[in-house]
Amino acid sequence: MVKAGNGSACLSAVISGAPAIPAEIVTLCHANVRPAVQAIIPAFERASGHKVTISYLPVPAIGQQIDNGTRVDLAIAFSERMDDFVRVGKFRAGSRFEVVRSGTGVAVRAGAPKPDISSASALKNTLLAAKSVAFSQGPTGAHLTTVIQRLGIC
Repeated sequence: MVKAGNGSACLSAVISGAPAIPAEIVTLCHANVRPAVQAIIPAFERASGHKVTISYLPVPAIGQQIDNGTRVDLAIAFSERMDDFVRVGKFRAGSRFEVVRSGTGVAVRAGAPKPDISSASALKNTLLAAKSVAFSQGPTGAHLTTVIQRLGIC
């Protein structure tokens, strides 16, 4: 859980070059971190006098907005995509830093046996035996796609 004080300091660090007069901070943010961001924004706005305008989008849409030249003061997306933005000059080198870590999990229907994912071969067998597999289009889904390819499933 992100505490308001920590998040406000983090957000302040991101926009430290902003003018002293109140400003609107245009933010594109991955929807997965919405609860944490919503918890810290009011404290930041009170402390700084700045207004934060946030659009919560899937990462591909964040990329499209930035690639299309939409004015963005702050973007929150997965590390690899942020590195891409820095590499092509959309954001200043040295301005990217980690604010969230995301893990991967497996969910099964209540009462169903837990799948064996203890090894690569067990994971492969579990995936092949599943009636269906669902995953996000974000970084976790991209990683799972890579894992499935490495396992030789597709």
